Amino acid sequence: MIAGNAVHKSKFAEKTRTSARSAQVHQKEELSFLIDVRAKMQEGKGAGYARWAKVFNLKQMAKAMMFMEEHGIKSYAELKEKADGISEKCDALLESVKADEARMSEVSVLRKHLINYAKTKDVFAPYKASGYNREFYEAHRDMLALRSAAKKAFDAYKKENGSDKKLPRISELNAEYAMLLERKKSSYAEYRKTKSEMQDWLVAQKIVQEILKEDEQKKEQLHEQEVWQEEENKERSFPNKQKIAFVSRKPCLQKSDTCEKSAFFIYS
Repeated sequence: MIAGNAVHKSKFAEKTRTSARSAQVHQKEELSFLIDVRAKMQEGKGAGYARWAKVFNLKQMAKAMMFMEEHGIKSYAELKEKADGISEKCDALLESVKADEARMSEVSVLRKHLINYAKTKDVFAPYKASGYNREFYEAHRDMLALRSAAKKAFDAYKKENGSDKKLPRISELNAEYAMLLERKKSSYAEYRKTKSEMQDWLVAQKIVQEILKEDEQKKEQLHEQEVWQEEENKERSFPNKQKIAFVSRKPCLQKSDTCEKSAFFIYS
């Protein structure tokens, strides 16, 4: 409210802003994929962005470790197994939802054909009595077309389910549709919840993969440095070494004799 020059702050507005800030903070606490700093730099990002991205990545790594600790995960193998399990559960729930939707569509179509078939009964009877008169058909084309479509649907149903299979009643289809709808709602709600959890597990798995990859690269670099240092130390031990020659300790009397040879260095 504004009265004269005085401004009165609304408690509701302040509460709304506080809630918005809390929501933003909560959103920032969620796990996120690591940023490829090198790729971003190649895209034209500056040094300031690189510093921020490195800090961001460190925070995400820490969150991933905390996530594993909170869920009692002690190894990458356990993390992968859990992530794969949740992913499979999520896929199964989605398939269940799709299957129920497909069946609901079939039930709706069959129910519609049953209703149309019943509605066209009073039209088809005189049409049949007229000897399937062409003029009568043209006068009632729409209704008779609905009956023809329903008859084809019933024939397809019996072909799929057996000629002895009776058509379901509308009340039975209504009950099945209601059951499918309820199950679909329940499965979809669980699917959304599981999908949200799955995202956290997959992100944590990806972050840990990057951490292990970085550790492996560091080990390889350290090994290469050690090998290089060892070679350099050898070269320093023999600074004037040019080549290696072999001479016999004793002459070879015959071709079959094995000559004892020793190596020595020739220095400049």
